[in-house]
Amino acid sequence: MIAYFGYHGVHGERGLRAHRNFNAEIAALNTELSGLEAERKALEARVARFAPNSVDKDLLDEEARESLGWLHPNDRVIPLSQ
Repeated sequence: MIAYFGYHGVHGERGLRAHRNFNAEIAALNTELSGLEAERKALEARVARFAPNSVDKDLLDEEARESLGWLHPNDRVIPLSQ
């Protein structure tokens, strides 16, 4: 009986190995969460620049040209990695 409970205490569904796997999964998900939070902050900062009381005219021009596909023949496009 001791061997049975000992075995399942280590290898069982809620045993020590499962606990270790859960901790590893929690750490991976926390890392992913911190990356997503940073991405969200960057997007929120970009959206804040479109606020009606303080529109960044350069950003508005850039977005309008990109979405509408308008370019002047003398414009030079330099793609930036984001």
